[in-house]
This record gives sequence, C-alpha cells and structure tokens, in this order.
Amino acid sequence: LRSISNLLPRQMLKAPLALASIIHEYEPTELPIKPSDWLNALDKMLGDLQFTCNVNEIALANSMNGGDTYYYYFTHRATQQTWPEWMGVLHGYEINFIFGEPLNTERFKYTKEEQELSYRFMRYWANFARTGNPNKNPDGTYTADVWPMYTQASMQYINLTVESDYSAGASRIGVGPRRKQCSFWKKLLPNLMAAVADTGDQVMRWKQEMYRWENDYIVDWQLYFEQYKKYQTYRYADSENGQC
Repeated sequence: LRSISNLLPRQMLKAPLALASIIHEYEPTELPIKPSDWLNALDKMLGDLQFTCNVNEIALANSMNGGDTYYYYFTHRATQQTWPEWMGVLHGYEINFIFGEPLNTERFKYTKEEQELSYRFMRYWANFARTGNPNKNPDGTYTADVWPMYTQASMQYINLTVESDYSAGASRIGVGPRRKQCSFWKKLLPNLMAAVADTGDQVMRWKQEMYRWENDYIVDWQLYFEQYKKYQTYRYADSENGQC
C-alpha cells in the first residue's frame, strides 16, 4: 500500500474509495501470490497511468482530428538488454532498433532475428517520413506486414517484435492497447472520485456501513428468518400431533 501511495497523484490519495479501487484493479489474482507478482502489478499500474493510457488519448485525438495515425507497441526484450529481466521491455529501447544498432556486428552481438527487426523498424520509419504511410516502399510496393491506421473505430496497433515471438503466439496486430485498464483510469476512476469528492469521512463511513447492511447483514437476517419460520412450522405440527 505504501508503494502505491508513493506512485499516485495526491488527489487520488485523498479518496480512500479510489485507492481501494486501484488496488482491486491491479492486485494479483493467481495464488499463491509472490512478492514478484506485486512488483509486476506496480509496474503495470504505473505504466498504464503514466504512459500507455496517455498515448492512447493522444493517438485517438490526432486520428479524430484528421491526422493519419499509426500506433506501435514494442514488446521485444533485446538480447543486449542489461537491465534485470523483471523490468521487461523498457520505455524508449526501440530507438536502438530504429537507428540500426543491431546491424553493428563489430560492437554488438544481436541475433539474426533482431537484425531483421531493425530493418523493419527503419523501413517503416523511412516510409512514413517519405510518404506519410509506413507501408509504402520507395518502389511503390508495400511492406509484407501491413501496419493498419489507428482510428476510433478500430484502435488497431502493430506489435513490433521478432518472428519467433509471433510463432510462439504473439499477435502481429492488436487492439487498444490495455483498453480495459485505460477505461478504468480515464472513465471509471474520475467518475468515482467526482461522486465522492464532496463527501465527508463520516458520511462515507455511513454509506459503507449501509452497503454492508444491505449486502451482508440483511442477507443473513433473511436466512435466519427463513430458518425460524421452518422451525415454527415443525413445532406447531408436533404440538397438534401431541408430541410437544
């Protein structure tokens, strides 16, 4: 909880219900829960809040205002990556591939697949700079893997990684990304915070108690009442038969 509090905007920390909702959205579900699971959950939470969901908004705004928008998601962890494995694919590390670092075989030991991925990056970027379309090659042909345009209707992006990842099940084209989590940050959570913004602590506690009463206590009361009625029915039946 302390780790989450250190990473969130201050206004979110003022609403206990908002903080509880964030924890509920990202807490690990697979048992047994290991410390690394919480670490990964924090990583996903911060990545969604600070990067992914904001990029989604920018891409959508650009597309809705007439801009040709192409969205990519870089998911390959390079073999030359020096950071710990738990950190995954770091923000900005696709730049090495865009500028052809894997092709410098005298200094680096990237794999053949990574060299091919670097070629793909450079081709897409050069095509886009030249024509505004990353798929259109200088000779008028098109790239083998067509990069779809990102629109409000489709929200499609290209997943840029090595071929072996695709063979292992990684999708070439995705939708979103992280649509469910970004809907939480951009829609559900702001509405939730607005709903409780003017609610004092005492009123909040009263509402929480009322919720527990409606969903827990009243259910238990109904159960016991039904058991009581059955008991009374049996009791009166025994009395009429002279067994009481």
